[in-house]
Amino acid sequence: MTFYTMALGLLELTSPYVFQEQHKADLQESLACFMAMMKAYFNRREAFSGFVEKIVSFLHLYLEHNAQDGSQFVRQHREVLAKYHQVFPQSQALKQLAQVLQLSVKEGEASETASTSTYCRSEKANAEIQARQLLATLDAAVIVNDENELAEILNQVKLTSQALPQILKFFAEDVGNLLSHETKTVRNIAYDIFVRVLKAEPTSSRDLADAYIGCLESHDPAVINHALDKLADVAPLMQGELSTIMRKAFSLGLYSRMNVSHSISETLILLNNLSGY
Repeated sequence: MTFYTMALGLLELTSPYVFQEQHKADLQESLACFMAMMKAYFNRREAFSGFVEKIVSFLHLYLEHNAQDGSQFVRQHREVLAKYHQVFPQSQALKQLAQVLQLSVKEGEASETASTSTYCRSEKANAEIQARQLLATLDAAVIVNDENELAEILNQVKLTSQALPQILKFFAEDVGNLLSHETKTVRNIAYDIFVRVLKAEPTSSRDLADAYIGCLESHDPAVINHALDKLADVAPLMQGELSTIMRKAFSLGLYSRMNVSHSISETLILLNNLSGY
């Protein structure tokens, strides 16, 4: 399962470019391996139910960025996806796909394409509605600055984004601001969502870089150490701003008493691995 987890992580890193037409054959061949794995290990499904949610969430991204090719792939593997939807009725990601999965195999191609198109439009509208509702609640909690309330709402955003990754872009600014929150619990969840935003919206890295760099420049040692702990998670997703981020990290080691060796070493090893060295 480790291999599949790493493979999906790489696909997430290449989103949305991986959904372009020139990558169709390779992408669908890769995704077919996940479908084959789900089919082969159906009897052990409870052991990797969380991973199934991630796989289906990636299919949502596929449908969002390339509805025609994405719907074609979903139809080809409808049987295994329908089986998982049946045994995991509480899965938000599978619920969203249900409108496609419930189509009869005997129905015409035009009917399926129309239904998929309707599904994509409906999903987009649903995502925006849910995002705005959660965003309003989060903004209110930020004003009150109640740690428990903030953590609860951020967890709701995190859970909802598993099935609807489209909502993440609405929370980029707020989550970036919460990276420097005074409490570790809030920062932890904020970083989880922050990394998800970078994976779902790679083009947002330039806008989000300031928030992360601001944490490295913070006067609060706890905020700086937390940012260093997340360096290996964030840096590979911010290639355009990588040199600036790494310079800040090295400067902390040179001009402060911060222990940056482990964070920098871990990040450089990961970056070298991703580069094929």
